[in-house]
Amino acid sequence: MKRNMIYLMGFLILLAACQKDLLLEERGEGLLPSSLSDKPSILRLSFIEEVVRRAEFPEGSAEEFGLTYLEEPKSERKQIYLEVYYDFTFSKQVEYLTTNSKFPADQWKLPNDMPQLKKTTYSNGKITGYDASNNVIYEDTYEQQLWINPEEFQSIEMAREFVIASYYNPKSVKDRLLDNAKINASNYAEIADGIIEVTQDFSSDPAAPSNRAGEKGQEVASEKTYLLPDYGVVYRTEGYTASGELKDMEHNFFVFNEDSVLYMQSSHYRNLQYSSAYDISFLEHSDIFYKDFKIETSLNLKK
Repeated sequence: MKRNMIYLMGFLILLAACQKDLLLEERGEGLLPSSLSDKPSILRLSFIEEVVRRAEFPEGSAEEFGLTYLEEPKSERKQIYLEVYYDFTFSKQVEYLTTNSKFPADQWKLPNDMPQLKKTTYSNGKITGYDASNNVIYEDTYEQQLWINPEEFQSIEMAREFVIASYYNPKSVKDRLLDNAKINASNYAEIADGIIEVTQDFSSDPAAPSNRAGEKGQEVASEKTYLLPDYGVVYRTEGYTASGELKDMEHNFFVFNEDSVLYMQSSHYRNLQYSSAYDISFLEHSDIFYKDFKIETSLNLKK
């Protein structure tokens, strides 16, 4: 009897192991291994991000007020790698590359005895910074967010399919994206050339973006967003003050790669700022270009 019990226990352990293997195989279908986490991923993205920033002042005023450090153009060049996981959390790795510009501001370097950040990873709520020798020189935490909210979908499978389709077949999910744009919108209208305009009033909204605020009376009070109805993507955003003055503007350009994947090729941001210390207005320029875009997922998730 004792021997039979041992056999039975062995059989149950073996059965449990087989069931576990089957479960892992089922969950692993369509998933990719991760290099930044222990979670399987549904999507992997990589691209080079090149940024040029400068400020535009009235002629001669930047030098007069000692603000040429803002007027002078500066650039950044980074290799970005992203992984989106089965549970819709995601990780990011940023490698800081040498710029290709000849801007004087880009030639400045840290002293040799100071560690220089060469790579940063954001994964599982932890930020880790590395130097050129891959030594950890910085650690911190961050609040982990979701790529999308799966609770907005009828099932996890539909949420996964939406993530993939937004790149590989944006026309199939455009209606959902357009419907999302209507939420909390003050006005939603189709205008000339098949463009959709969405207006949102922030004047009484305490959650209005604080990073876009300026001096009193200069903060963004309303926003107009323009979408391409064929794909549901935002190609232009305009922020206005309470007096109706254009405060900031962002214009995005989208293209298809050789695999017919839709992605943003560049983004251009302009922001009108006012300095009360110098009683002067100036325009901030930020131009971002995305190059060498690569995307990877399982074929059975493409819709």
